[in-house]
Amino acid sequence: MQKSSLPVFIILFVFCGFQALPVYSKDLSGPASAPPPTAPGQALAPVTISTVLPTVISLAPGGAAITVIFNGHGLNTITGVAIVRNSMPVSTVIAGLGQAMPERRLISLQAGPTAVGGTYQLRLLTGSSSVDIPATIARIEIAAPRQIGTPPPETGGTIRPAL
Repeated sequence: MQKSSLPVFIILFVFCGFQALPVYSKDLSGPASAPPPTAPGQALAPVTISTVLPTVISLAPGGAAITVIFNGHGLNTITGVAIVRNSMPVSTVIAGLGQAMPERRLISLQAGPTAVGGTYQLRLLTGSSSVDIPATIARIEIAAPRQIGTPPPETGGTIRPAL
């Protein structure tokens, strides 16, 4: 097993065909998804993203996972995903890699219960390099959690006492 310069934390469970990992994910789907071999000193083909669906990924803290579809080229070389906010990786959003295909990749995202509301960015990891996905292509929006005991928003209706 090779040592990575990036910390990789593995949660020991698998769900929906995705491996759940906070901050960074590592594809363990087998040899079919491994990047093509290269000669020493030869670089892998760069990852290019043409579309991401959905483009705005709305998550709720502690809510259900959402599957995101990446289309482009070289997507089978993705070895992990980092979720970043203000250029710093966060551990409160879980990313999981689906089956590797050169032109399509599924990624599962889920906000943990302690995730802070706001806008986050996706960073794709490919061996020793990374690719930040611009917010114009895709971004993660996490809803601010409601405080316990906070009344629901006003509806504008009139409350009448029961007779």
